[in-house]
Amino acid sequence: MKSAIASIDPIYLIGAAAVAAALYLNGGENFKAMQQSQASARLIAQTNQASEMKAKLASASADRQSEVAKKRYADGCQMLFASNDPSKFVSIQESKPVLDGTTGAPIGSGAIVCDLTGMTAIIANGVADSLAFSSDRQVIRDAMKRYEGASYNAPKQ
Repeated sequence: MKSAIASIDPIYLIGAAAVAAALYLNGGENFKAMQQSQASARLIAQTNQASEMKAKLASASADRQSEVAKKRYADGCQMLFASNDPSKFVSIQESKPVLDGTTGAPIGSGAIVCDLTGMTAIIANGVADSLAFSSDRQVIRDAMKRYEGASYNAPKQ
């Protein structure tokens, strides 16, 4: 009884060995290319995960800032008016001086100011600091109503 290998034509064995050798020799480059592709795919996945995490953190931070700003509006922040026209509201500018509407002196540290765009700030050393923003238009409108018809020398910037 012949073994299974002895019954195979030697030409087939030589051909199979040649094909195996070619695959082995060429397979090294293909294997390296495959590893590089996998590494690139992992890097892209990690980058996407990092971007998603940053977006989630930014959203959470914006939500916290919005709540801080809403509380500042509800607690009676002082709206800012133009220094050259006290009938016009102006926007808070970070690190810019906020001046008393009557004396022109910088407002004291700890005062809370707000504007018509939804930005709020705490005054530190006479300038707007610790900014927080809310897009809740109703809260802003309610704050603006506090000044309707009032004779008030509001802070100016």
